[in-house]
Parts: sequence; C-alpha cells; structure tokens
Amino acid sequence: MTTDGSFDGNDAYSSYIESELRAERDRKASLDTRGGNVVTSSGALFTILAGIGALGRTSTVPAPVEVPPLLVLTLVAFFSAAALGIAAQWNREYPVTKPEGLEDLLGKHWTDPPEVSKRRVAISHIDTLAALRDGNKRKELMLRLGYCCQAAATISLGPIVFLLVVVR
Repeated sequence: MTTDGSFDGNDAYSSYIESELRAERDRKASLDTRGGNVVTSSGALFTILAGIGALGRTSTVPAPVEVPPLLVLTLVAFFSAAALGIAAQWNREYPVTKPEGLEDLLGKHWTDPPEVSKRRVAISHIDTLAALRDGNKRKELMLRLGYCCQAAATISLGPIVFLLVVVR
C-alpha cells in the first residue's frame, strides 16, 4: 500500500504469487489424497481377486484355460496401480528458506525498504512454487498411470468372472 492508501503493483504481485503458492500446496494435498485412494482401492480389489483365484483352485471343476493368464495380468495391473499410487504420494524435497536466511531477515535486512522486502519474499515464494509445480506434475503423471492400470485391471475382471461363473 502506498502512503496515500492506494495499492501499488508490489501488493498486487505479492498477493498473486501468494495465491498461486497456496493453490499449488492445495493441489499437492489433493494429489496425495488421490494417490492414497488408488492404493486403497487397488489393494482391496487385489485382495478380492486373490480370493477369486483361491476359490478357483479349490473347486473340483477346473477353471477354463483362459482364466490363469487373465488372473495374473489383472493382479499385476492392480499391484502396479497400487505402486503408482504410492509413488504419487511419495514426498519429495522442496526448497524452503533456510533458518540462516530467516535470521538474516531479522538482522541485516530488517530495515530494508518495503519494496526490497516484498521482492525478497516474492523470489522465495516463486522458487518454492516452481519446485511444487514440478513435483506435482510428477505426482499427477504417477496418478494418471495408476488410474490407467486400475482401469485395465477392472476391465479384465469381467472376462474372469464370466469364465468362472458362466462358462464353468
């Protein structure tokens, strides 16, 4: 804010950078949550599928020859989806201001003019924002691949159930 009470470009830019940083942190939290959901749902479906496989082995009527390879493919796809969900949740290092840098703000930079202070803070936020965006892109890629594996596994469940229930 300027001396006459109006806002200047510094305030607008600072607010914009802070809102972008907040949005990217929220996006990271959302991606982490969605990664956890992929792990949970894939793990549950993997368990159900393993149970179906166990039932198929204990039956006196042999399963059609197509079932074992489909079962293995589906198990691998669910396992891959869960692994990719874990990879999406994996925390990476993000640059943050070191304690020494924060101490410098209280010491030699404490009397900096407001424009200089805002610029220093904005530069620090931009560095963090860039790292968050890069990490979030990787998380999103892992999540998309996990969804693809989960979809492929879910689709392949249909023929397995059909072969075990209807054909058998």
